[in-house]
Amino acid sequence: MGKCSNSGPCGADERIIARGCSGTGCVCCAPDNVCYDDLGICSKYNGHCTKDPCDADTEEEIAHACAGPDCMCCAPKPECKELDPCKAAMGKCSESSSCHKNEKMIENGCSGTGCVCCAPDDACKDSGMCSKYGGHCTKEDCNRDTEVETGGCDGPSCRCCAPKPPVCRMLEPCKTEGGKCISSDHCGADETVVANGCSGNGCMCCAPDRGCHDSGSCSQNGGHCRKEQCHPDTEDDIGGCNGPNCKCCAPKPGCLDSGMCYKNGGHCTSEQCHPHTEEDIGGCHGTGCKCCAPKPEMPILIA
Repeated sequence: MGKCSNSGPCGADERIIARGCSGTGCVCCAPDNVCYDDLGICSKYNGHCTKDPCDADTEEEIAHACAGPDCMCCAPKPECKELDPCKAAMGKCSESSSCHKNEKMIENGCSGTGCVCCAPDDACKDSGMCSKYGGHCTKEDCNRDTEVETGGCDGPSCRCCAPKPPVCRMLEPCKTEGGKCISSDHCGADETVVANGCSGNGCMCCAPDRGCHDSGSCSQNGGHCRKEQCHPDTEDDIGGCNGPNCKCCAPKPGCLDSGMCYKNGGHCTSEQCHPHTEEDIGGCHGTGCKCCAPKPEMPILIA
């Protein structure tokens, strides 16, 4: 719609069309109310310049591609095509801003403006149990140091590979008490832990809690059977008691009351008796021990 001339500038109702003419000093002047693809951008996208809105279903606007008042470039919408990343994930390309909740977006998966590749989200997810057992979710086979923990992971062909439990072997103390070796950090309410009853990392022996019984020597040495730690004034008389984790808490070596010293108000000692006391023969047991009991009061004679 323009004309080329070398007569000077365009008129007031005309505009210059860039690169519209050949020849030195030539200028293309066209009506100012016409739309032009003056930079060749619109034709690059196979579009056309117009003042009418683009067809929303088949066209899209190419910004700044046409010259002229209220002019726009309407070009065909590019088709969305799946590229290799999308094909590998079994996805599909479409004009969208997001994928469905059961899909994942594949980056660089499509060609075309505004196109997105959405593929099935088949990733493995921890159901909450796999991490509890120290495992991880995978589609690969578990290695030799792990085993499949059923129900640990969600997702097609997914499995939870968790460390194998330690191998526990029963030792003689556990066998003697009729116990069993387990991989745990505690026994049942009606069981007791048998010390040194098992071999294996994290293994322990749990045996029926039968209580403690005097083997005969504990009470003989003035002790008593218990599972708790001995009092500081006593010590464990090894072999004095039977039962899981039982010990004989007997007085530490020293002077022992035969039963008569305390009865007579005395006390056992390896020291010399006080002047107001005297030795009660046979009141104490122990090397160099004596029972120091109060001296009997002298009878008062009446003349």
